[in-house]
Amino acid sequence: MEILFWAGPALLLCASLLLLAPGSNRNAPIIILLMTLVTTGFGVLLGLWQAGIGAIWAALCLAVLGLCKSRGWQLAPVARYCLVLGTLSCAALAGYVNWSAPIRSLPHPDGSFQVGVVDFVIEDESRPGLQGAPHSSPRKLLVRAYYPADSDVTANVEPYMTAQEAEAVASGETALGEPGVLNKHLQHIPTHTYRRVSAASGRFPVVIRSNGFSSHVASSTILHTHLASHGYVVFSLTHPGDMSAVVYPDGSVHPIAKETLASMSKRHHQKKRVGEQLPPPIEEHFFDTLWRDTEQFNWVRLAPEGMHRSHATWMADIGFLADQLFANQLPADAMKLLPDLALQDLAFAGTSFGGTASVAACHRDSRCRAAINIDGANFDPELVNATVRMPALSLQQDFSRIPQFAEARMHGIRNPRDTVYEKNQDAGLTGLVERVEIKGMRHQSFSDSTWFARGATARGITATGALSPERTVALTTQLVTAFLDEQIKRDGGAFAKAVEALPEAEQYSLEALREWALARPD
Repeated sequence: MEILFWAGPALLLCASLLLLAPGSNRNAPIIILLMTLVTTGFGVLLGLWQAGIGAIWAALCLAVLGLCKSRGWQLAPVARYCLVLGTLSCAALAGYVNWSAPIRSLPHPDGSFQVGVVDFVIEDESRPGLQGAPHSSPRKLLVRAYYPADSDVTANVEPYMTAQEAEAVASGETALGEPGVLNKHLQHIPTHTYRRVSAASGRFPVVIRSNGFSSHVASSTILHTHLASHGYVVFSLTHPGDMSAVVYPDGSVHPIAKETLASMSKRHHQKKRVGEQLPPPIEEHFFDTLWRDTEQFNWVRLAPEGMHRSHATWMADIGFLADQLFANQLPADAMKLLPDLALQDLAFAGTSFGGTASVAACHRDSRCRAAINIDGANFDPELVNATVRMPALSLQQDFSRIPQFAEARMHGIRNPRDTVYEKNQDAGLTGLVERVEIKGMRHQSFSDSTWFARGATARGITATGALSPERTVALTTQLVTAFLDEQIKRDGGAFAKAVEALPEAEQYSLEALREWALARPD
């Protein structure tokens, strides 16, 4: 696949050199361009959208040369040089696109275990007809489990997603108004997981993980693989109807729901309003403005009705999977493969919308010992100016890079999530909540998207921030693993050591928020 990936730029370069040599065989450039068209066209059919650049230019060149040959025309020197220049430019552009959206293996996890993976489905008959499912259909949840595997693995590595998954995810992204075709090549990305292999011996702590709104089951494979290599069993839970697409093992597909598309459209419209700069506060403390205009900084009041409905559904999904684990009611074929689960050491974690649902669900479920919210806004009114019952990590993007929050930072609030998970008057003092902002990170940096984009692709299409893919992966995986090691494996001081070792990770003071809260008459 790597050869096919780079064949287009290489053949275009050869064609330009042959076109430049006037004494060469007149048919040679045509033959090379035909080879270019065939290989790049085949690549496009296989989901390599990057090959489309070479295919289009080769087709145009063949049309021009074919017309000249059929009419017996000779290319004028100026026309020949223009064709050469265009072909060279196209070869350079195709090469840059291949570099900026590469096909490369996911980073190798640095834990001591190989990683197995198995998919299974659980059904909640008490909640039928949710999120676009037929009225009588039970809630059908796809779960992908990543687990520590036996060291003697001989199976082939798993691709990032199957061809059917790539097609379904691309369709879902297109429905959301995104360039879905840019996901199709992910079916050719090798991971470091092995499907349905024997588990390692021992008992391992459990993490129930939820990805972001409109994401897919594989979108945090790097983090999940890393955690499994360090001795965690990670259950990546889907939330059908709110994800770009869910492809079940039997081949059936649950597409993104119409209600979700409507909610996303409304949320996009309202986020535009939030993007406007707040006027400076007049004759009042900045935090009074913040508290009065909560919708400017907190999605609790701003979120469309559909987002609140989804939040409740996601919490119930997380709880249902926990119920099935504690009742030992997973499908038999999955249970045969999974290692022994140390369910007394259970954490809920998620990214973006999955992060806020995970903390909210853990707060209400005494079986959950710790929770992680990776750059998720808050959709739970009960967690505003309220202290969670368990340790929680709030891992956040660099809000200094977002202009509309510059005013807030001038007055001591770092980002819109400072007023959740602890009472305002005790913010930063409870010992329960770790708040870390990572300099240079953007929202998409916390997903696998950061690994699939470099250069202009990273800056423009995926908006993954200023840090390199390698650095963003290291920051996310190390901080999440260290927090879980401290809270779940009881490795005291692990998180503080990780933060100290990562200069981009910043824990900051909430003194300004506390002072304001204590000064309020109510």
